[in-house]
Amino acid sequence: HATTLDMTLGLSITDRLALGLGFGAYRTATGAGYGVRGRYIPGGTIGERSTGLIALRPLSNIDPSADPSDSAAHLGDGLAGPLDARVGLKLGLLETEHFAITAIGSMSLPFGEDEMLLGDRGFVYEPRLAIDWRLAPDRTTRIVTNLGARLRQRTVLESFDASDPAATESDARVVFDLGSELVAGLGVVVELTPRWSLAGEAQVFVPLPESTSLGSCRRSSGVRCETITAGDYVDGVTRGDRTTLATMGTFYRLSADVSATAMVGAGFGGARADDLRVTTGLVWAPQPAGAAGPGRADRDGDGVPDGFDACPDEPEDR
Repeated sequence: HATTLDMTLGLSITDRLALGLGFGAYRTATGAGYGVRGRYIPGGTIGERSTGLIALRPLSNIDPSADPSDSAAHLGDGLAGPLDARVGLKLGLLETEHFAITAIGSMSLPFGEDEMLLGDRGFVYEPRLAIDWRLAPDRTTRIVTNLGARLRQRTVLESFDASDPAATESDARVVFDLGSELVAGLGVVVELTPRWSLAGEAQVFVPLPESTSLGSCRRSSGVRCETITAGDYVDGVTRGDRTTLATMGTFYRLSADVSATAMVGAGFGGARADDLRVTTGLVWAPQPAGAAGPGRADRDGDGVPDGFDACPDEPEDR
């Protein structure tokens, strides 16, 4: 499981251009695949080797699993930390009452943990084009589709079977190999009541040619990633991580600023695909003065909701 805290700040620069900043932190639990950190024994020799994805991580003499009261040895369990920070610009290209096209450019800064698939090793650049169709400007019912690319440095994660006494780091095989990729998404929101909406989303990640990856990539042995052959991968793994993610759930507006969410999702085809993912959360999004609260109040009875009515106490002709 993972618990995350995300904070996003949006700033309108003009009526068509906006700036966004995003930060986050996580607390998670790991399974056998991630591995268990090895231990030293008296005399400075390694008594137990690290396993899983961290089998190749250098083992220091400072033990994260030490007693928390031992300030000289305890560094925490390594299961909490920051997520990648994000900064982006959004430019409105076309907007009508029901239809909008937006160009989005964002960049992620590498603060997360790549071995937990909670971040990247380097900067990630994501140009994207989004199309938004709304049933009505005063309703949340909408269809959104987007197409873009994530351009990143190729990342290769390796491990070896530490339970085999004869196995060494030279026996490491590739368990995950991710570079730049094409990203396509489709989302639907259906308003059931002014407070309650259902939503569904599907995303597809398709590997791009190796030449689109940024910078250089090297294996744990120091050789370049371009030397990797089919025999270097564990069974079922190839270059890239072609994955499809599908999610559906509900949003409920508790107040003008706070919404509760509950989502269920699954993935298909790649290492990032969960068999089942359940996500719950609270979203706090402060609204400007005069914005509509839950529901669509219409104090003057002219058919225009107060949140969209320039004169909410004086009826106008439509």
